[in-house]
Amino acid sequence: MDRRTALPPGTILPFPGFPCEIGVEIGRGSNALVYEGNYRDAADRTRVHRVLVKELFPLETDGRIRRREDGSIFVSPESEGTFLLHRSSFEAGNKAHLALLEAYPDQIGANLNTYTHNGTLYTVLGVSGGQNLARLQPGAAPSLRQCASRMLTILDALEIFHTKGLAHLDIAPDNILLIGSGRRERALLIDYNSAMTVGLPLQTDSMVFSVKQGYTAPEVRSGRLREVGFASDLYSVTAVFYRLMTGAAMTSFQMIRSSPPDVSGCPCVRNEPETVRAWVREILRRGLQTIPGRRYQSVAQMRMDLEELMDRIDGIGITHWALWEAGRRNAVRMVRENPALSFLQDSASLFPAMVMRDGEVYPAETYFREASENCMLLAGGGMGKTTALLRLALSGNRQYTPESPAVMYLSLYGWHPGEKHFIMNRLLDGLRFHADTHTFEDARKVLQDILQNPAETRQGRKPVLLLLLDGLNEVEGDTGQLLDEIRFLSSLQGLRIILAGRAEESSIPFPVLRLTELTEEAVRKAVSDAGLLLPESAELQALLRTPQMLSMYIESGRISGQIRIFSARDLLGTYLSALKEKAIRDLPESTDRRWQTEAAVELVLPSLAAEIRRRHGALGDQELLPVAEKCYKLLNGRLSRRFFPQWIGHTAAIRGPAGNAEEWYGQMVHDLLWKQLGLLVRDDAGRYQIMHQTISEYLLDLEQNNRRSVRKYHLIQMLICALFVCLLAASAAVVYKKYFAPEPYNEAYAHNVMSRMGSAYVSAGREYERMKKLTACAEDHPESFQGQWMMYQNDISYTTVPSAQTVPYLKAMLDSGRVMPWSGKAMDADACEQLLKLPESRQQEYELYAAVLYYVMTDDYAFRHYGTEFPALLADLLETDADIAANLYQIACVPHLTGEYADQSVNARSLRELIALVPDQNSHLTGENAVRSREQLLVLEGLRKDQLKKLRQCGAFHAYEESKGK
Repeated sequence: MDRRTALPPGTILPFPGFPCEIGVEIGRGSNALVYEGNYRDAADRTRVHRVLVKELFPLETDGRIRRREDGSIFVSPESEGTFLLHRSSFEAGNKAHLALLEAYPDQIGANLNTYTHNGTLYTVLGVSGGQNLARLQPGAAPSLRQCASRMLTILDALEIFHTKGLAHLDIAPDNILLIGSGRRERALLIDYNSAMTVGLPLQTDSMVFSVKQGYTAPEVRSGRLREVGFASDLYSVTAVFYRLMTGAAMTSFQMIRSSPPDVSGCPCVRNEPETVRAWVREILRRGLQTIPGRRYQSVAQMRMDLEELMDRIDGIGITHWALWEAGRRNAVRMVRENPALSFLQDSASLFPAMVMRDGEVYPAETYFREASENCMLLAGGGMGKTTALLRLALSGNRQYTPESPAVMYLSLYGWHPGEKHFIMNRLLDGLRFHADTHTFEDARKVLQDILQNPAETRQGRKPVLLLLLDGLNEVEGDTGQLLDEIRFLSSLQGLRIILAGRAEESSIPFPVLRLTELTEEAVRKAVSDAGLLLPESAELQALLRTPQMLSMYIESGRISGQIRIFSARDLLGTYLSALKEKAIRDLPESTDRRWQTEAAVELVLPSLAAEIRRRHGALGDQELLPVAEKCYKLLNGRLSRRFFPQWIGHTAAIRGPAGNAEEWYGQMVHDLLWKQLGLLVRDDAGRYQIMHQTISEYLLDLEQNNRRSVRKYHLIQMLICALFVCLLAASAAVVYKKYFAPEPYNEAYAHNVMSRMGSAYVSAGREYERMKKLTACAEDHPESFQGQWMMYQNDISYTTVPSAQTVPYLKAMLDSGRVMPWSGKAMDADACEQLLKLPESRQQEYELYAAVLYYVMTDDYAFRHYGTEFPALLADLLETDADIAANLYQIACVPHLTGEYADQSVNARSLRELIALVPDQNSHLTGENAVRSREQLLVLEGLRKDQLKKLRQCGAFHAYEESKGK
């Protein structure tokens, strides 16, 4: 028992130069007590400095070292040796502290001085704010993430000691000072009296270690000093981790047990995912090993595990545990959120699933777990493939162990043609990624690396992931890319695949397993247990050997009593009727819900089934809402009375409180078909599919009957309407042509203007292409400019027709009518006139630009000053000019190159041959419509003004004009 008496608060220690006032005791070890203290500033007496004061006061349980009434320490003669041993340890601790302070001044608390007083030693330590870990205010319980984060700061502080070869050997909450808060929090280790240099010969006769219940490593407590080292500190750090999580230190019994203490009931742990709880157990197991060699051997090792714990808490990473959590989360959520799958939670009511391979029969779940190869699971509709796979996903992810594969259930029903990485991307759905993983391609590469390497366990190599792929034969369209991905994944050594379908796929060379039918004995027992009789027909009895059909038979009987069926179709109809009966059995006769349930099953559900089949996969709200809207409109019209006479007078009740089709969709699909009746299943992406394939096929027949009836009625109505519309359109066309159609331009004028616009476009394009070659040579090959200049001068340009000769033709055409004769559209006169004038203005400008460019490239002074800038600016201007010409052509010409004129006209053909002569100019044609081209033209004209301004400002023009003056 510790009977040491602390100095009372207010005690003044007369240290030379600054009397220090003692505050409260904040901690004690086997050889020292630590107090808060303060002293006044020598210059400003109003200012108080806070410090820690550590007093040498060894623990002697028999009182031979005790405090006198005057505050001094009494040491009996027989304990002088013990006191001197502790004094030596105290001084060694100060020496270690000063050495660390010299090496890491910004990470080690200050050691201000050591004084002799009261027959003992006092060391004054600097305080950098913060609070002692042992004295943290209770407040709200910390989260596990906060605990792990704080442990990392403690390891950062400890690493300083280990880097200098020192073991602290007194790590406990009262020797950990926390400074700052939140992300800026850091830890300081105080009390260096037990510090020991690791690796040096042990001076056992002069070594004293502090022993603290619940924190000190076994080898330190028992005096096995040759085993003391860095692992001893890491034991204490792990014990502090336990204290942070539980709020209490380990007991003596917990410290001597071979297994780590259980923290699963702690508030900060119990609600965490299973993989997080498993990793907490692993950290405690490894950190609290009684044998030092089995513990963490370095700060880096423990830090790595704590960082992984943080990742697991945050759900970040592409790892075995992340896949395990995703698989478990997906399976649990799918069952929890889908009433149709709630039967999977009652294992006692599930029929035993058996598989056959090579004539031998095995329990399905056991075979799937123990088989070491990929396999294909085959069975007809309703045999329970999905049930078997989901049962495996639920049971396989019940408790996490690193040695067991993660189990992931994935329905292929959501695949669409063209998806290259469908399975890999679905495996990544729901995972969170480290900052260095930026794209799906990066994530797939990490996942592939994980799946390529099997887990090394004590039982040998095991897969990292067991992937359950369901519904291969329900996928429609060109499945080549999907099969390629399955074949690729099957080659990964750390992945095992169970692929379920109705028939073999020859391109997937997996061993084949077949789900067996239920035995006659199992069928009889299940029917008898439900209080029902078997159908009289042997054929129908055989039908019940299919698990799905048997389940429907039993469920229908439980709801409606003994039933009579004559075919599989009868059973499906009876089952749906029984579900409707169950849903409305306890409702009042007058409730709207009765009629809504009927409409949901008989009208909405078949329509949804047809849309899901048509689009080859599960569909979300956005795709299914239009289907419900059609049904909603059908109920609002006369058709409902014709085709659903049983609902006459009740259509308002079926619509219910829904004010529009969207609200009605939620009522029918979400509330009734999915949540209450369980006829729809929704995946984690919120997409729906029909509960069973056999039910889907039955619903498709119902929908086809509904559609045929509606289509026949619509067809008659459409024929009547079409005849009326044709008569009306013919009359309207005659009237429009005679009285309202705008007068076309004179056709000869129109052909003339189109030809002249084409010639203008080509002339402007030719000027652009000649100038572009010259400018590109100046930029890229200035040494060849002279040769290019000769080619430029000798190059024959198209004759530019003055605009004074071409514009009058445009005006004459515009005066002759209102629209082009073959397109029926008006000519954009401004764009047309601008295009006709373009070659003339380009030719004049480009002659000047070419002359300036020649001067810049051939004059030494000009080349030095402008030889790089001027060609670059000129090249930018030329590209803008080409864009302007292209947009003018798209505004003025393209809208009228339509119909027979574009396909057969000699003029149009000549125009196409003409513009083909300027391919570089044509590369600027964007295919935009006239409106968009007009918007773009305004932007380009503004850009050209800015470019001309920069071209003038560069100085080349001014230098050229001066050279001409000389």
